[in-house]
Amino acid sequence: MEKKRNNYIEFLRFLFCMIVFIHHSGHVTRGEVTLFPSGGLAADAFFMLTGYFGIAHMEKHFQGGKSEEIKNGKTMWYTLKYTLLKIIKVYPYLVVGTVLIYALEFAGLIKSGAIAAFEITERIRTLLVELSLLPLTGLLKSGEIDLVTYRNSPMWYLSAMLIAMPLLLFIAVRFRDIFKHYLVWFMPPMLQGWMIVRFGGVLPWTFFEGFLNSGIIRGFCSMMMGGAIFYLARYLGRKIKAGTLTRVLLTILEVGLLGIVIFEVVHGVSGYQEMAALYLIAGTLVLSFSTLTYTGSLGGEKFFGFLGKLSMPIYCIHWGVYRVVSAASKFIPVKNYYALMGIAFAGTVIISVLMMLILAKAGKRKKTA
Repeated sequence: MEKKRNNYIEFLRFLFCMIVFIHHSGHVTRGEVTLFPSGGLAADAFFMLTGYFGIAHMEKHFQGGKSEEIKNGKTMWYTLKYTLLKIIKVYPYLVVGTVLIYALEFAGLIKSGAIAAFEITERIRTLLVELSLLPLTGLLKSGEIDLVTYRNSPMWYLSAMLIAMPLLLFIAVRFRDIFKHYLVWFMPPMLQGWMIVRFGGVLPWTFFEGFLNSGIIRGFCSMMMGGAIFYLARYLGRKIKAGTLTRVLLTILEVGLLGIVIFEVVHGVSGYQEMAALYLIAGTLVLSFSTLTYTGSLGGEKFFGFLGKLSMPIYCIHWGVYRVVSAASKFIPVKNYYALMGIAFAGTVIISVLMMLILAKAGKRKKTA
């Protein structure tokens, strides 16, 4: 029997996506206006959700029997394949968002007459690295990645996921006991504390410490927190028999924690406050997944399901649309910041929905072929 979708989690996906979208809105004003200065926390919320569902998937092997690949000693291959299948679902959106930016840059070079063999090869190289999801390996730059070299910047999330998630899930399967009872509880705060000392916060993704990128460490920590969320939510859901009053109080706590996070996103946090905000996000997700609150019975499955599915296309495409709107702003009669952001949002949603329809139609054709 298929488990009922948690519509509130789908709502949270879209909410976190919009936080990221607004966080990047200063791009249309070249940084003159910056809303949601700590909006990067929403990317860690996505990591936590990714880690939660990844660990939940792996735990099924210990409930209903391991897959044949894991039984045959191919755990690393299985976890890598699982990660790739997740990425493939959103990869077309990444391609469109990234190619859009490079097409805009090539058009600018041609118009200025500055195009040269070096410019072409340099951009082709960076395009291939980005489409391969390998920027966090250092192939773009040996020191700090800068936002000009890495054109579709939000895609660092998928790059970190590609590198960190297979290793995380491998450890979760092969060393389940130490992972479940020790690593998910102690490793994230230890690494996050080190990042604060080394980089000044837990949100940097552009720095290299030796061969290792801070974004990979960040993604690894937040996905591991997703594992802790899974184990704690499952434990609470099994142990607590909640009555009406308890559910009401826990629902107030759940929404209240989310409200504090949004307040901090709007006003900006740094250092250990960033770290505390991550654990507030984790706390609200534990309650959301525990089935002890009333948000889990939120109706409107089709509506919230659609919003949840729309979140990742928007995430992958919005940076490119912002770049186009920024470049075209001199031709747009309305120069108001909010109007430009609205145009970017409308363009992003239109492209996202069209792509979702095209991919859904292609999927149906493939099934019937």
